[in-house]
Amino acid sequence: MPASRSLRLRSQIGRKVFDAYELLELVSFGSYGAVYRGFAATCEVAVKLSDDKEASQNESEILLLLQGLPNVPQWLCYGEENSHHIIVMSLAFRDIDAMRQLNDSSGFRFCNETVQKILYQSVTVLESIHNRNIVHRDVKENNLMISLPVGRSNTIRVLVVDFGLATEFKDEDGKLIDEEDNSKFRRLVHSTPNVLLGLDHSRYDDLIQLSYAAISMSNDPMGQFFLPDKKSLDYKQALVSLKKLELRKKQFFSFAIRLPCFLRFSNDWYRSSWLFVSKMSWLSATMKFAKEFKTLFLVETRMESSNWSTSLEL
Repeated sequence: MPASRSLRLRSQIGRKVFDAYELLELVSFGSYGAVYRGFAATCEVAVKLSDDKEASQNESEILLLLQGLPNVPQWLCYGEENSHHIIVMSLAFRDIDAMRQLNDSSGFRFCNETVQKILYQSVTVLESIHNRNIVHRDVKENNLMISLPVGRSNTIRVLVVDFGLATEFKDEDGKLIDEEDNSKFRRLVHSTPNVLLGLDHSRYDDLIQLSYAAISMSNDPMGQFFLPDKKSLDYKQALVSLKKLELRKKQFFSFAIRLPCFLRFSNDWYRSSWLFVSKMSWLSATMKFAKEFKTLFLVETRMESSNWSTSLEL
């Protein structure tokens, strides 16, 4: 997209969309779109403007298929105005990456308990999405968001957002749908080994991408993901092997990665995938720990210039 078009997408504050939604604040933006905090009558909403008609229409259709799931944005309306394709949906607070970057006192890292809770909820949301025969195909920190806090305890939830690249992997008869071309997914920094080798992106690959997000949550710059294709593929294949891979960074202690086989625990991907998305050696490979995973912790997250204690609901 030309820089001027991208700049225009990010310069829409004050505009009124569909004569109803006033754009108050730019929340996030990417190569082909921008998300604003909007206001209509009595409530705040998220308004996503895009120049990519295909991706925007696809996201709107996928969101409609996912309505009713509590950890997916609520679809409100879709349309076109002034050459922009617009989706209006329920508003979340911030994405996981933005939240992590507020934690400057801890080296821009989440504490272990927070990572556990984020991953547990993320796996649960992905399972519910997959149960509706949809794969996300773009799971990363920026597409995991925290809901607005509710109640006296400021309870928050993890939401999975941005379904522009999502697709159905089964048809109405339950038959698998083959992708015609996955070349654009091979170009993604967080593409998985299967996709790099020319295979279709599957449910399994959504969980692999979630494991990459887990690594990023530890403030790992993930420089190996930007290596030439062959070296990047070798590194990613090492991550999903059952071998222990040590990553040493000057500013952090050594982590041990052990990504277990998805066939354990009676072939239940989701019940064991909290292991898959773990980077830290202190994660125990027992179902006992899975129960501890559900224990409610208080999560201390620095927001702006003040401390705000919130409980991440499980």
